[in-house]
Amino acid sequence: MQTLYLTIFEYNLNEQKQDEMTMIKKLLISLLIFTSCSLNKEPYFVKTENVNEIIDNKQVIVSQKIQTCRVSDSLPICVLTKVSNYNNDLRIETMTGLRKEDGLQDYLQDSIFYDNKGNDTLKKSYVSIHKHWQFTQIFRKRFRSDNQVEFYMTERPFDNEEYYKKEIYYQYNTTGQILSQTEFECIGTASCDSILKKEYIYSADNKLEKEFFYYRKGNNWEKFKEKLPGVTLY
Repeated sequence: MQTLYLTIFEYNLNEQKQDEMTMIKKLLISLLIFTSCSLNKEPYFVKTENVNEIIDNKQVIVSQKIQTCRVSDSLPICVLTKVSNYNNDLRIETMTGLRKEDGLQDYLQDSIFYDNKGNDTLKKSYVSIHKHWQFTQIFRKRFRSDNQVEFYMTERPFDNEEYYKKEIYYQYNTTGQILSQTEFECIGTASCDSILKKEYIYSADNKLEKEFFYYRKGNNWEKFKEKLPGVTLY
């Protein structure tokens, strides 16, 4: 009897710890959003865009985008999207957990970070499900001295089979025109692999003449499409 009691006690203790960790995780996410969007040292202003629909002969805001922007260059540091399931759409309810009676509610939020040239080097995305914020995706960029992107990465840092990551590498010629871009992808527990490559060919007067598309086959790249300006050749 004593052994059974201890087993139940240990189970309840572990369950309580898991609940506490979940709560701490939610609080940390909320704190991270608040810190990146509300405590920015630079002066900022707020810009709001509304989408309206006529419902029961009344004009109602059904979605809203609120941008917190830096005063210095008007770049957004935080973008909050609110939505309303005004017609009890099952798809929207499944995605957001919202019903018509909930009205306009927070749904998506992006925190955006810049380098000293105003290039968006980092974006963190969150989604609110049943009024709880969840971290969903991260985007990173690395820029050259001429402000062109040389590396792009997006990642959904979930566990095991749900993990996803894409990387794109860019190469340019001496005049700053793009020569190639190569994509790598990681899905689930599989190892990362190159999946797509594009090459750009220019004329003597630096005008784009052709684009070549390749996919990875074994250890080699195999061309599957060729594109002329305004024309695609398979």
